[in-house]
Amino acid sequence: MHELVVNTVRDELAVAEIEGLAGRSRFQDLHRMLDEAREAGLLATRFAGEPAGRRSGDSGRA
Repeated sequence: MHELVVNTVRDELAVAEIEGLAGRSRFQDLHRMLDEAREAGLLATRFAGEPAGRRSGDSGRA
């Protein structure tokens, strides 16, 4: 009986821990996506006023 109780508690704790880790993972994914969107927005605003030939990585050739 003791072993059954110990295994049950351990399994419940493991499920709670796994769910917590999964929740943090989704939260980290959201932060990463927001950071990427912010960086893309910063790049877009930085290049908005520049002629096409002056943009970084653009050789100006058609």
